[in-house]
Amino acid sequence: MKASRRAVARLVGVEHPSILKLLKRIASGNLKKSPSLQPFAGQDFSDGNLPDILVAAIIEYYCFDSRAANRQAQLVYRAFATVGFRLWIQQELGWQKPLSQAEYLLSVAQQFVEQERQLKLIGSQVNSVESQVEVLAAQTEDIKKTQQGQDEVLLSLVAIQKQAESDLEIIPFSAEEAQQMSVRDKVVLLVQTYCYSSGVAYKDFFSHLYCQFKYRYHYDVKARSRNKRTSLIDQIEKDGMIDALYAVASEIIQAKIEA
Repeated sequence: MKASRRAVARLVGVEHPSILKLLKRIASGNLKKSPSLQPFAGQDFSDGNLPDILVAAIIEYYCFDSRAANRQAQLVYRAFATVGFRLWIQQELGWQKPLSQAEYLLSVAQQFVEQERQLKLIGSQVNSVESQVEVLAAQTEDIKKTQQGQDEVLLSLVAIQKQAESDLEIIPFSAEEAQQMSVRDKVVLLVQTYCYSSGVAYKDFFSHLYCQFKYRYHYDVKARSRNKRTSLIDQIEKDGMIDALYAVASEIIQAKIEA
């Protein structure tokens, strides 16, 4: 804490210039006859306010050492000494000065004010919690509605599935076993499907297939069917080579798909 030089002058009952002159003496170090000020010798306090420890030393100086010692300085010194002693007693022994009736009423009023502040703070926190609870309740209600809607959809799907299973049970499937597809039909269906999806001409693919078949199995179907008025695939089937043709066609088409 600090005090102005004019305030210190009024405190010890001297004029302001006296304090300025004293500060110059402190700065010069000429303090042989002033033991209370000797700890501050050589320090410059000409600018700004004075620290509290120096103010205490100046009060002691004008009480005991100065030729300008006066009654006011003595009273101030004693008052400060009393306050300092009481503060020491409070810190060391925990002693508290008994409160007057006015001080007691003020203390009670301050306690009421603090209690009211705490209650308002608690009320604000309670309101915040209530708001959060309301938000959570609304979110829970939304979740319940969503879950209810999902349950209704699930029940509808289950009902549809059961109805579909029931419908399947009354479909009039044939009890007779269907005729199996011949290997020749498998070859024709395989080639037709590939040509349709790839855009290759049906006739061109069979020409390529018969060429591959000739060199792989050393079987010239064109030469064997010449002058017999039979189709090439009929001749292959007649000669028992239809399974081999199916294998070659499958290999060619699979290679083209993977390429």
